[in-house]
Amino acid sequence: MKNKNLLLLPIILAFCFSSQCLLAGKNNPDDFKPTVLVGSCKIEKGYFETEKDGQLFLQKRDDFELRLKQNTVVTLSKNPLALTDELLLKKGLIGVKVLSDTLLIKTDFADLRLRNATVTVRVTDHLVRVCVIDGTAIFIKGTNFIPVEAGNEIAASKDKLSKIYKYLDDLRYVWYWKPFDEEPSLKD
Repeated sequence: MKNKNLLLLPIILAFCFSSQCLLAGKNNPDDFKPTVLVGSCKIEKGYFETEKDGQLFLQKRDDFELRLKQNTVVTLSKNPLALTDELLLKKGLIGVKVLSDTLLIKTDFADLRLRNATVTVRVTDHLVRVCVIDGTAIFIKGTNFIPVEAGNEIAASKDKLSKIYKYLDDLRYVWYWKPFDEEPSLKD
């Protein structure tokens, strides 16, 4: 029991610190608010980065959650013409849960359009992999618009595109999408 309390203390302190950093200045309801910060993370307006030991959960309203882990770099912006959020994933591992808004995730290899979906996305130097956990995501590679249903995965490199295949456990179970105090990925 004593060890369990010691584990939660750094999470609570990190949450308080990161909330103050993110919310300094304007208090915009459309800003992401951190719910969990573990390890080394950097947060600036529209820019999120985790180090090797870092894990960051961010909430935007009640219908949009972003999770980052393991050397991840993400920038988030609003496309004024399309009235949608755009997320640029340069490298790393993210999970996104979108319950109503439309989100465009851009990578160097392919794009992904989400609405009412939960996905995990991993970008390496040579490849992007997308696992759809709930809902449907539209995977966009060149002129190909490919709907990927829940329980499936797809991958692409600079000049290749995989077929849709059943998800692999390494992406499906990065997060269990439970409230942060019950999330198994934070127990490690």
